[in-house]
Amino acid sequence: MKKPSLKKSKSFYKRIFSYFSNHKVLFVMSVITAAAASGLQLLLPYLMGIIIDYIPGASRVNFTGVTKYCLIMAAAIVLAGVFQWFVSFIGNKIAFAVCSDIRKECMERINTYPVRFFDSISHGDTVSRISSDAENISDGILQLIRQLFIGVFTLVGSFVLMMRLNWIITLVVVALTPLAFLLSSFIVRNSNKMFKLQQQTVGRLNGFAKEFIEGQKTVKAYSMEKSGIESFEQENSKLYEYGRKAQFYSSLVNHCTRFINSSI
Repeated sequence: MKKPSLKKSKSFYKRIFSYFSNHKVLFVMSVITAAAASGLQLLLPYLMGIIIDYIPGASRVNFTGVTKYCLIMAAAIVLAGVFQWFVSFIGNKIAFAVCSDIRKECMERINTYPVRFFDSISHGDTVSRISSDAENISDGILQLIRQLFIGVFTLVGSFVLMMRLNWIITLVVVALTPLAFLLSSFIVRNSNKMFKLQQQTVGRLNGFAKEFIEGQKTVKAYSMEKSGIESFEQENSKLYEYGRKAQFYSSLVNHCTRFINSSI
């Protein structure tokens, strides 16, 4: 299979992010809430360390300090949960708004195409691109806002706190962290390949099913029931294999990176 060029990938991401320009206020709000949620989450272990310092021994507990920082910690937990809810809420609004914009643009463009265009492609594949593919883009945008933004802020904040506490250990962690990125890159490349094959197969399968059902008279007239079922089963088997491998590769990212982080 021919790999997508870097130029095409950049063009794709540029087109996707261009839809954010219609929702600038929501996008800025999502960034701010993600930063706040990440900051409060990073504050919790720092506060826990201060509380532990106030308990040097069994009979030397500073209850005033412990109570003070326990209350601060409780407030930070509540606020972190509130900001995470706002991140999800705003992310959903942006994702579905962008999905709606993409579908509207698709319908506007389809209305300008000549009839010969629709005669040269599968109708089911066209429907799949407007419905299923647009929905997948929406899910990707939602994951981008909910995970990537919070992850980036958490990474930067963790680095700053670690440098403040112990810069030597921080440098050791930074030196070993690329192992996680290399492993994630390998997994993502393979999962992207499988997800692409999965969506292509979904389009072909939808087109085949639509045409096979709508053309029942022609199918029966030429006795193509058996060959049609065999073709459907072949595409369905491919879809099963691609979907299984795509889910398997994508599920490895979290476990492998957590293993490396725990090892570090």
